[in-house]
Amino acid sequence: NAICDLWIERLRTRYRRSKRRVRVVLDFDSTDFITYGDQQFALFHGHYGNYIYYPLLVFDQHGWPVAAMLRPGRMRAGGVVALLLRIYRRLVDAGVPFEMTLRADAGFSFPELYAVCEDLGIHYVIGLITHPALTRQLEPTMRRARKVARAEGTARLITDFTMKWGRRTPHPRRIIAKAEITSLGENPRFMITNMEQPAEVVYEFYTGRGRCENHIKELKNAMRGDRMSCHTFAAN
Repeated sequence: NAICDLWIERLRTRYRRSKRRVRVVLDFDSTDFITYGDQQFALFHGHYGNYIYYPLLVFDQHGWPVAAMLRPGRMRAGGVVALLLRIYRRLVDAGVPFEMTLRADAGFSFPELYAVCEDLGIHYVIGLITHPALTRQLEPTMRRARKVARAEGTARLITDFTMKWGRRTPHPRRIIAKAEITSLGENPRFMITNMEQPAEVVYEFYTGRGRCENHIKELKNAMRGDRMSCHTFAAN
């Protein structure tokens, strides 16, 4: 809460100076905090191959920390919507006019998050795990990419299409797709969005979320923020 309060105060100052709606980009990410000993709610995570906590971290587009939520070691989407709503409500209560966009990787791709963003007018672009239904839609663009790669060695084409994603999807959503061929082979990538800009613009905007990983490294390596030395979950 204290981190979020300080961040909001910075936004207030920015708004007072310009009197313009504040653009807020929130990068959501999670990471592993390895635990040693008998920490409460430390659980084994197969991807990381260790007993961990799995905190949820939020940064803005300037790298400023917005919020952090410590979670047990096998959480995926738990707490994501609640944390987004908390940030959104605190901005509204602060009286700062804002336009919000959320960026996140495929670990955050679930319908409840899309629906909340759409209901609140939050823009989002979220990665998707490669799936046969997506690759089938991308195949015509992949064929063009293969022709380009045969002539030039590599290729990268960005396109988009709409499809109903998930059994609980009430309407088709926009998918941004990258048909890429490198020296290592084919590398298709997908993301879901409600942004309206051209596909190339949305894709380049999404790649900016990679900076969030650097901020997490700073938290863990420079600040020792992943020291979880207490037994109880609340103390950590």
